[in-house]
Amino acid sequence: MDFKTNVIFVKMNVQDQPDAIHKYGITGWPTFLFIKKGKVQTELVGGKLAEATLRDWIQLLMPKEEENEQ
Repeated sequence: MDFKTNVIFVKMNVQDQPDAIHKYGITGWPTFLFIKKGKVQTELVGGKLAEATLRDWIQLLMPKEEENEQ
């Protein structure tokens, strides 16, 4: 699956963006937010996440082929 054309990764330092802490209810670092069509779908908090876990969540939340055609 090609994440380059379907996924946008953003790295943010919440110390520089304190409003993000309140807007998204961030309670720990690192926090991975999965946002689809402007809404948070899920979040993963903590630094001991396996790469496979992140990859699985991205694949789960990516639009299916039929969604892309509409």
